[in-house]
Amino acid sequence: MRKKNKSPYVTIKRRDNERAKRHQRESRRGFHGWKKFLAILLIVLVVLGLGGFAALNIYAADYYRADDTATAILDAQYNMDVQDDYIVLWGNEKAQDYDASQATIFYPGGKVEYTAYLPLLQRLQESGMTVVLVKMPYNLAFFGVNTADEIMAAYPEITTWNLAGHSLGGVAACMYYSSNSNKINRVALLGSYIYGDVNRDNVEVIYGTEDGLLDTSKILDTDNVVKILGGNHAQFGSYGEQDGDGDATLSSEYQQRVAATAMMLWFIDGEVYN
Repeated sequence: MRKKNKSPYVTIKRRDNERAKRHQRESRRGFHGWKKFLAILLIVLVVLGLGGFAALNIYAADYYRADDTATAILDAQYNMDVQDDYIVLWGNEKAQDYDASQATIFYPGGKVEYTAYLPLLQRLQESGMTVVLVKMPYNLAFFGVNTADEIMAAYPEITTWNLAGHSLGGVAACMYYSSNSNKINRVALLGSYIYGDVNRDNVEVIYGTEDGLLDTSKILDTDNVVKILGGNHAQFGSYGEQDGDGDATLSSEYQQRVAATAMMLWFIDGEVYN
C-alpha cells in the first residue's frame, strides 16, 4: 500500500510538543531539586541545632536593602496597611480597573528586603489592584511558600487571587501554584522562569533583555513572555545593583512602569503586553 506523505505542519507540531514535554520534564526536575535542597537544609539545621540556625542567621543578614525611594513610600503609608509579616496596598478605587474582589500576592526575591518592591507594587495599586507584599522568613521565599494560604484566609471578602514573584520569589510562587492552581487566577514571574508541573497558559514571564542572572534557555517560545528591552534583573525592585547582573540601559522607574502595566493587563484581561 502506498504511504501518504506526512504534513510538514504535523511534523512541526510534533517537534513543538516534544520540546514542550522536554522542558516540562526539566522544570519538574528543577522543582524537585529545590525541594530536595530544602529537605537537606532542614536536616542539617536539625542536626546542627542552634549552631545551624546561627549560621543561617549570619547568611540571611547579608541581603540587599530597600533604597530611599522604597523607604519613602513605606514612611508615607498612603492607603496602606502595614502588618508584622506583610503589607497591604489597597487598590485605587477611582481607577478604571478597580475591583474590590480581586487582589495580588507578591513574593519578593531571595535575600532582598521585601519593602524594596513597594515602588513597583504602588504602580499596580494606582491602577486599581490591591496588592499584598509578603515578608519572608530570612528574606528567602522558600521558607514561606504557603504564605499565600494565610493571606487569603485573612481576607475572605477577596475572591479572586493572583500570584506574582521576582527571581527566587517567582520559583516559590510556582511551587505554591503547582499544588494550589484552583486557588489562583493567574501568575506573573519577574526575572524568573516556570518551575514544576503547572499550566503554563496561566503564567506570564516578564524579564529584561540585560538580565545577567536569568537562564533564558528555560523559557519556551510558546510561553506568555514580555521582554523589556534594556531592562535587567535588579530593577524590578528598588535595592540598587545586584552582583552578577547586567547593566540596564533604561531607568528602574521605566522598567517598573512597563512591568506593572504588563502585570495589570495580564491579571485583569489575560492579555500579554507588547
